[in-house]
Amino acid sequence: MIGKTNAGTVRGIINVVCPNVSTVTMTQSGHAYSFTQTGTNLTFKLPNAGEWTIAATYNGITVTKPVTIVPGVVQTVTIGDSIVLYDHGVYATGFENGWTFDGPGRTGIEHDDHIQVDVFTSWKTGTSKGSIDLTGYRTLKATITGTLSGGTDPTEQIWFNVINGSGTVVAGKTERKGSEGVTYFDTTWVIDVSAINYTARFQLRAETWSGGSNPRQAEINLYKIELLA
Repeated sequence: MIGKTNAGTVRGIINVVCPNVSTVTMTQSGHAYSFTQTGTNLTFKLPNAGEWTIAATYNGITVTKPVTIVPGVVQTVTIGDSIVLYDHGVYATGFENGWTFDGPGRTGIEHDDHIQVDVFTSWKTGTSKGSIDLTGYRTLKATITGTLSGGTDPTEQIWFNVINGSGTVVAGKTERKGSEGVTYFDTTWVIDVSAINYTARFQLRAETWSGGSNPRQAEINLYKIELLA
């Protein structure tokens, strides 16, 4: 035996580590137990072994992680160091679903597993309805595919942007057409957001202009947004 709690004999102890001050709740399916603490280094003395769920909330976003409690064993688990806001059509709890589209370009649509912005001439944007306070996060990862085709005109571009409440771009990544023919992208862009200590949204943008006899296309597809603390 390793002690007692108000719920009875302690069957396991878990230390939960969060990079930012978070509200953490431990629950076990099929039982009425629920234990909540707030902080960065928290210790839970649990009355049952077996499968538990850790839920951590920071800046309005909740992430969960399963854990197996072994009798008599003290474990340490880190949660909240990686926050997946959007992943192939699935949104994080607390991050509003959906995107709004603007501009005369051809396509702006939310598919079942990705967000698409596509133009042949002119421009188009897609902006997340969800916003998040980026305080405490240092890195953003955006998993995208893209296509740029036509001439070498530098206005053939695709972007993933972080925008403030006024719609101004405060961080982001862009790719331009580098050669004749078609350029394809299938990558994860890494963006430094450590200096952004306020609420922001995310934006996709595609832009191209017709010229000569060359048809020109710009397309960006977003599959995942992840924040690292």
